[in-house]
Amino acid sequence: MPQAAIRGVALLDKSAVYGLNALGGALMLETKTGLSDPGLEASLSYGRFGMTEANVAGGTTWGDWSAFGTFQYKHDDGWRDHSPSTLYNGYADLGFDTATGGLHLKVVGADTDLTGNGVSPVELLAADRRAVFTWPDNSRSRYGRVSLHPWVALSDTTRIEGTLYAQKLTLRTVNGDAADIEGRENDDDAGFVCLETVARMMETRNRPS
Repeated sequence: MPQAAIRGVALLDKSAVYGLNALGGALMLETKTGLSDPGLEASLSYGRFGMTEANVAGGTTWGDWSAFGTFQYKHDDGWRDHSPSTLYNGYADLGFDTATGGLHLKVVGADTDLTGNGVSPVELLAADRRAVFTWPDNSRSRYGRVSLHPWVALSDTTRIEGTLYAQKLTLRTVNGDAADIEGRENDDDAGFVCLETVARMMETRNRPS
């Protein structure tokens, strides 16, 4: 969800109304509409290590109809080697609202390419703080969701709303940490690491006959 699409956040107590996953509580996001947030806004920012972020959002109304849309782009090369991440996501809302009820069609989409390389030995970091021990540790995902939100007013301050949605998530992960690696403890190889299978061969070779 793009940050520019969020109008408010509420932390709620546990309730079965929000599903079985909300037994410990629920975080409810209130999204913007063309009625609540008309106008156009945009931002662009840069930072260290290739950090770039761009946002654009706009809303409008005509009669009982309203429309709101926003798009967000983020990229960061990361302060470590081989650690870039890129994110695209967008949100759109088309609504019809009257004094007694209405209907909103909402679309959310995201395409991410995120890298989070794991820890490195202190000996390697002492030589180069940017170095990574194993790589890549990367996850690529594509997400899309379409939802309908009909609502009916029960009073001036209360209304009931329903949600009907369809969504799809595709996730691909590549992880360079799958190897069995262990450290060498004898004096000759102290401070080095190697595959477990290689370590066993070395132990067999160095074992007295």
